[in-house]
Amino acid sequence: MKNTKFTVLMLCSILFLQLCYCVCNASPSNNVCFDSYIASSTEQYKLLDSKERNTKMKHAFKKNNIFPPPITNLPEADIPLDGVKAYLSQAEAYQILFMEFDKDVDLPEHSHEAQIGFILEGKVELTIDGKKHIFTKGDRYYIPAGVKHSGKIYAGYADITFFNQPDRYSKKLIRK
Repeated sequence: MKNTKFTVLMLCSILFLQLCYCVCNASPSNNVCFDSYIASSTEQYKLLDSKERNTKMKHAFKKNNIFPPPITNLPEADIPLDGVKAYLSQAEAYQILFMEFDKDVDLPEHSHEAQIGFILEGKVELTIDGKKHIFTKGDRYYIPAGVKHSGKIYAGYADITFFNQPDRYSKKLIRK
């Protein structure tokens, strides 16, 4: 059973690295990821030629927004931290969050199920099981289940985080 969980986590890691590569290397001149999204997307996008698709996707990115529309169209996660915007991809057994921070945030010590993070932009300082680590763009980290950790996330930080826990965060309620 333990080997099965490890294998699943490793496969998820590989998939996330591919997604990170796709998100980090997306641009109008490098549109493989966008074309894949658009090709599997709605009929209106399928009918657009390559130039129109690139123009639409280019305008869909807001300044300083690292994530493309397939991510920003996900529900927002309800995270009780000021200065974070997170998009939640919910599965039966886990969650994936796509997070951006526009303010420095101090994380108090806590623990939960296993967490794997892939840093897309910026810097985070994490103290994991009493050991301080600094992670920047291109790095990844792993926090085993039940291990206490704390940290500081700096403004401009963005990552993709896998939580081996389906109820770590809930969808943000839309107030009317």
